[in-house]
Amino acid sequence: MRITNVEADIVRIPLSTRFSGSVYQIESRCTIVTRVHTDEGLVSEVYSGDERTGYELLKDLVVGPMAEAVQGEDPMAIERCWQRMFALTPRIGNKAVAMRAIAAIDVALWDITGKALGVSVRTLLGGYAERSPVVRFAYYVQGRDTAYMVEDLLHQRERGIGGVKLKVGGVAVSDDLLRVRAIRDTLGDDFIIVCDANQAWTLDEALEFAGPAREMGLAWLEEPCRWQNADNDMRQVRLRTGILVAAGQGESSSWGGQRLMDTEAVDILNIDAAICGGISEWKRVAGAAQMRGIQMAHHEEPQLAVQLLPAHAHGPVRREWDRGEIVAPEEPGMGLHLDAAVLEEYKVY
Repeated sequence: MRITNVEADIVRIPLSTRFSGSVYQIESRCTIVTRVHTDEGLVSEVYSGDERTGYELLKDLVVGPMAEAVQGEDPMAIERCWQRMFALTPRIGNKAVAMRAIAAIDVALWDITGKALGVSVRTLLGGYAERSPVVRFAYYVQGRDTAYMVEDLLHQRERGIGGVKLKVGGVAVSDDLLRVRAIRDTLGDDFIIVCDANQAWTLDEALEFAGPAREMGLAWLEEPCRWQNADNDMRQVRLRTGILVAAGQGESSSWGGQRLMDTEAVDILNIDAAICGGISEWKRVAGAAQMRGIQMAHHEEPQLAVQLLPAHAHGPVRREWDRGEIVAPEEPGMGLHLDAAVLEEYKVY
């Protein structure tokens, strides 16, 4: 079997509500849909990432030099294809977008391999568990107070959501702590609460939040400290409060994950396969993390997380839960079925 063609489309879907984190706002979601064709008629159609600014370059790289690098290759020779694409990065000015382009094709190759062998990507990666916890995001939304958010989370729990990833850092620390307390008191001790500051806080502010939040049973605190000294400051938050710290979503390669481990900045790595160079690069980080006793998480991208996290023994798997989990698909490959009409309606490039 050989790769004959690579196609891609950029899709952007506007949101009816503007969502805010501590340092940004989201008004649309954007992704790249990648199709890899083979001479035996096997086709992968997958999506990855949320590139809302540099998507023209992203698509041009995927259907241009990256496609040329894998043309004629065996799609199941995933590592060789990855290395051929990665060898092009010194000549590409925007390395971060280049790694996302590699990721788009890499995910498709894992999908093809699973389809060819009749097994899921989760099984290919190790198949440790069949389930993974499900949490939903809770942003700052103008006009919606804490009481509204808590009521919404109660409704979501009835639908099977097991926890919340709460955006913090956009208001006073004391106000964010009140939001955490309201969720814990209302949803109970078995409801997962994760907080994500998106690098909004100084070290002192992060420490002010982390101590009380740990007492409320916070599962982990993500990217608590400002970018300029983040590794050292996150290490201080970990050591001085005992709270688990997560980071890694912005790292574009396994070397970034390695740095976070070397500096003792994290307990949990939430490397994103769509950003860091694909499933192949994510699993390299996961192997290094396992050797150091560091857990793996995943930044967004549920279609990837549901394959990656339960595949490994050091992901956030809760075997004792009856609800609040998602069962990994058993269909071959990624198990995705995309709606062609929706893709055509929202295609922008």
